[in-house]
Amino acid sequence: MFSRPAVCSVVLAVLVCLPGCEVVESSRTAPSPASIRAAGGAGPRLTTSGSPSGGVLEAEKMSPRLQYRGFSLAKPGEKEWYLNMKEQTPQRAILHRRVKSPTRTVYFAAGLNLIDRAPQSPEDFLRLVKPNLSGDGALQKPVYTPRLTTVGGQPAVAYELSASLGAGRDGKTRVLRDRGLIILHPGHPVTVVQAVFSQRGNEGELDETLESEGRALLEGVQALASLD
Repeated sequence: MFSRPAVCSVVLAVLVCLPGCEVVESSRTAPSPASIRAAGGAGPRLTTSGSPSGGVLEAEKMSPRLQYRGFSLAKPGEKEWYLNMKEQTPQRAILHRRVKSPTRTVYFAAGLNLIDRAPQSPEDFLRLVKPNLSGDGALQKPVYTPRLTTVGGQPAVAYELSASLGAGRDGKTRVLRDRGLIILHPGHPVTVVQAVFSQRGNEGELDETLESEGRALLEGVQALASLD
């Protein structure tokens, strides 16, 4: 068990679907309905303003905070960001950024995932959320750099991941750079909140000026007190 005041509560769980994933939440790792009910969770909701149930929601029309099950996000500060309502689920957020190059992709995703068991220490938590990059054939020469931190009093792991994705249709080598955050959730014994800011494009094409936007989005992630 973590000792106070390092942590409010401890999380049990199953392996996180880690960095490099287009969608943070997967059906394999998302908390089951029974798990949610056991923790006293209620039906989650996505709160935005001025948007229909389908279609695109521009950053300028988003609520100051976007509410999902067990976590919330600060809306992007730049007008180039948007989300597709059909891609959102109660426990998964995906935001896209418009860029000029057709060979570049920039997105931000956050969601609930599980880890294998209760961590015994922050260092144990770091080991539990380490991704199995050798099992992902799409990533070539991956470099994963994690560090322990805290978010809202909860243990967390901030990480960077860079890798080659091989050649695209144009024959040019494609690369990715992810910056992510995994927070032990205070309100559920088997849940983490996982977020990632990702850039993908041809080699030499990633935009360093967007890194500040990614940091702001990651800093805007909050784990709520419960999954209600």
